[in-house]
Amino acid sequence: MGKGTMILRRKLGEIAYAANSEKNLEIKVKPNLIKRLNLRLTLTNTVAGAGGNAVQDNPLSLIENIRIEAPGRTFKNFDPRMMHFINHLELGAIPKIIGQLSGAVAAGTYAQEVNMMIPFESIRSLLPETTVLNSNSHSSITVIVKWKDDNDIVDANNTLSLVNIEVMSYEREPKSSEDQTLKRPELLDSQLIQTVAAVNTALQVDLIEDTKIKSILLMAIKAGVRDDGLINNVRVIGDNDGRVLRNLPFAEIQSQNKEDFGIETLQTGIALIEFDPDGDLAELLDTIDLNNPKLEFDVDAPSGVTQIYVLQRQLIG
Repeated sequence: MGKGTMILRRKLGEIAYAANSEKNLEIKVKPNLIKRLNLRLTLTNTVAGAGGNAVQDNPLSLIENIRIEAPGRTFKNFDPRMMHFINHLELGAIPKIIGQLSGAVAAGTYAQEVNMMIPFESIRSLLPETTVLNSNSHSSITVIVKWKDDNDIVDANNTLSLVNIEVMSYEREPKSSEDQTLKRPELLDSQLIQTVAAVNTALQVDLIEDTKIKSILLMAIKAGVRDDGLINNVRVIGDNDGRVLRNLPFAEIQSQNKEDFGIETLQTGIALIEFDPDGDLAELLDTIDLNNPKLEFDVDAPSGVTQIYVLQRQLIG
């Protein structure tokens, strides 16, 4: 590559573990364009006595939330499982997981590792660098991790050690001063969680207004685990007058995901509503001219912890 187009891989630092607390890493800002961050979680479980049961989606289950922020802007706000599932769809393969536990876990020592990519570029777009993050436009950028506790990997008799998140960046040097100062749209991920309290044919969730939504990732949780049967149908409603922009069974969205992303088996309880199937960023859901846009779910009866996670990916600027 010529001068000014070098792709840089940079270790930004590490984030330590503290049960039921937030820990953060402030990124030293350089005049580069950030394509993505890579996070690698490593840890050791020591399970004692009678052992316990593995929590679904471990070891990511140890993290409640990840945010990436700058003054006045939240770029990313998500449950790490959601980002891992987006990685699966966009990359066509599940990012590396080592030592994932399942079922009853006997006493012993278990090492685990999981990797995750947090994109700022629009991975499947025709021009992915349209949305790379110009870090020089922000005085500081911080990665914030909200931890759960030791029993969120194995539900009893578990002690964690050597817990660490390594944060890496993939950046590109600007090609010119114009490239460095060019104002680009930013790819934001914003999550909300809707509790399901009863059977409901019209359970509504607000969509983000005054923006352009690229996609909406859904995760259905019933009795504390991902479930394909909770959501019967999903509608995207554009205005107070009830104009329906999408009206699809949950299972049909999943089938379309398999076809669009070339994946034979989806993770249970996961479906992606994509508004940019051609990757040209021309068919986004523009909520600027919509009045009170919503998602509307037809849902079955809840059991135990029953929730719908909604991750809206939007372009700002």
